[in-house]
Amino acid sequence: MPAAKPTSTSAKISLSVAEATQLLSGRLLTLADADNQKHHQITKASSLSEAESGSVCFANQAKALSHLSKAAGVVCLIGEDMVNEAPAGPIYIVVDHPKDRFSALLAAMYPPEISTGHIHPMVDISPDAKIGQNVQIDSFVQIGRGVVLGDNTIIKSGVVIADHVVIGHDTLVMANTVIMNASVGDHVVIGAGVVIGQAGFGLTDDGENHLVTHIGGVSIGDHSYIGPKCTIDRGMLDNTIIGARVMIDSHCNIAHNVTIGDGTIMCARAGIAGSVKIGCRNILGPAVKVADHVTIGDDNLFVGLTGVTKQVGSNQVMGGFPAVPVSDFRYQVAALRRLVREVKQKAKERT
Repeated sequence: MPAAKPTSTSAKISLSVAEATQLLSGRLLTLADADNQKHHQITKASSLSEAESGSVCFANQAKALSHLSKAAGVVCLIGEDMVNEAPAGPIYIVVDHPKDRFSALLAAMYPPEISTGHIHPMVDISPDAKIGQNVQIDSFVQIGRGVVLGDNTIIKSGVVIADHVVIGHDTLVMANTVIMNASVGDHVVIGAGVVIGQAGFGLTDDGENHLVTHIGGVSIGDHSYIGPKCTIDRGMLDNTIIGARVMIDSHCNIAHNVTIGDGTIMCARAGIAGSVKIGCRNILGPAVKVADHVTIGDDNLFVGLTGVTKQVGSNQVMGGFPAVPVSDFRYQVAALRRLVREVKQKAKERT
């Protein structure tokens, strides 16, 4: 059976080429019929190869233009360095950073979900919960005592919000998420199946393996994103703190007493052990692991699968396990490969 052909979804808001150019602070590369180009309507977003009339796409590098559909009426965002290599046919808008500008265009054409203000009859809401204006609450949601939901927030089906949780305005909580012992900021997106505020995995040292009682909470800053299936544990005494504009990919775990600074990015399957302090604007690649009680500065990059076991300063690129500067990690890998070749060669000579 042939694979299904990818399809692009029609935009909620269509734009003319002139409107898109103005929105992106770009310039229209006029090859022919300038007036017709300006009035041409953009009705959906597509990849380069799947673009058709009415589609908008982008190219980050000149070599990517070889994949561009030759269909008439395609609009493509390109950089200034690609102008001389752009093939005839499509309509081009010249912008700085085409991928970022394309993202801005997507946001305009496919705006985020807006609350309907409807509260489904099949919900369980405590009488003393404070529900803001125009809040949408879908079916099978449970909202506990003393909960506060800000204006325009959306709570999807099957969500459980435990007692005294506070959620700011314009926040989206996706299906089957559980939030307890937490304060969530404004304009936050929380993916499906997330668990926030469960007690951390702290055990007694007496050999009896009792879980230590936790009385702290979780604080999540404004404009942050928590991907599907993530877990964020409450602090033992103080709060686990997620700063503002922190982006956390799916299947990440953040243990108790962790602090993550503003603007930090965690890719999928990253894991942070207890009492870690991470500064601002760090990037943790896929499956990066950080050992307990480690302190990390600002503006670091940790490549995928890095294991951080001791303190890291600021403005570094780290790799390997245990983590070292990535230049050292490359030498380590090269040396290990040479050693393996030498061992194999010696084994061959002995036989």
